[in-house]
Amino acid sequence: MEYNRQESPRKSYSSRDSRPNPSYSTQSEPRSYSTTDNTPRSYSTTAPRSYSSTSPAPRSYTTTGQSTAPKSYSTRPSQPVRDTRPASIQSEANRGKGQADEIKLCGYNACQKLYDTRAEDIIRVYLVESRLEEFSELIKSCVRRRKAYHVVTPADMEKISGSSHHEGVCIIAKRRVPPTWDLFLSALEDQGSSPGFVLILEDIANPHNVGAILRSSANFGCRYIILPNEKDFKPSAALLRTAEGGGETVEFISGPSIAVITTELRQRGMTVLGTALKGRVSLYSAGEAGALPARMAVILGNEARGLSADARKAAAGMIAIPGSGAVQSLNVGVAAALVAGEYYRQHGLPKPSV
Repeated sequence: MEYNRQESPRKSYSSRDSRPNPSYSTQSEPRSYSTTDNTPRSYSTTAPRSYSSTSPAPRSYTTTGQSTAPKSYSTRPSQPVRDTRPASIQSEANRGKGQADEIKLCGYNACQKLYDTRAEDIIRVYLVESRLEEFSELIKSCVRRRKAYHVVTPADMEKISGSSHHEGVCIIAKRRVPPTWDLFLSALEDQGSSPGFVLILEDIANPHNVGAILRSSANFGCRYIILPNEKDFKPSAALLRTAEGGGETVEFISGPSIAVITTELRQRGMTVLGTALKGRVSLYSAGEAGALPARMAVILGNEARGLSADARKAAAGMIAIPGSGAVQSLNVGVAAALVAGEYYRQHGLPKPSV
């Protein structure tokens, strides 16, 4: 039964009343419900407000709240805005992992290099508050291209990036399509007898070692790293962070078996050498016998086992890196840097380029 408000006073219940909790509509005023004692109930406006879901505005979050929920909501018109918290940290952490056409990378130098090289390929950016000023140009680029960027807490950044060494920034970007094995071989043929230097990594699993090799390769102009028995290698965020931007310069080439790789390289004028503790060719020997070939591919072996029997058989010779003998061997990343550096000293920037 519906009552005229002037005929009967309304009962008012406080938030401590034992009666059922009030229910709100999405309108600005609460509804009045009839009761069995013919008295309409009145509800206090001090209860938590419910906001309309019809507003076109995106949600804006603060960074000072708890990690489980946003603090405040903005009703400003829709535009590329700073979004201070992703809707789901777990879903964001999975971005760039399973998608074949996306990569995830973190770290100051790696992300800055990506922005400098191909800002148009950036899909999403995550930053901690302290990095906003340093990446102001990146943020402006996101706004111009209508790409989302999120300001997150350091704890959430660790989850999103998958690393405790994220350095306050993480980017999801389109993955560059690397040259196929056949395209790479065509480029070798086009270069003729020009100097050329590539590395072959045989079963090197540690992403930090591969990242270090990538970094050294970029520094000394080695454009290609060949991975035997790989179909479609996709570098991880940890690898790209360790490379410090080298991932934007050096290409990973997924190749066939080590025997096929070395055979086809030799057919195109490349000398294939391996690295070993007691190799016959000293890296720093003077004279023609010790000089590195102008067109050279060097095989680097597994961190624990070294080169396989197939790799040793396929190599035309073994390079030794001389030293004091106080330790048995060098880290594979250090060995790659020394070989690439010596090649650069002798021959300058290598080719080919695709």
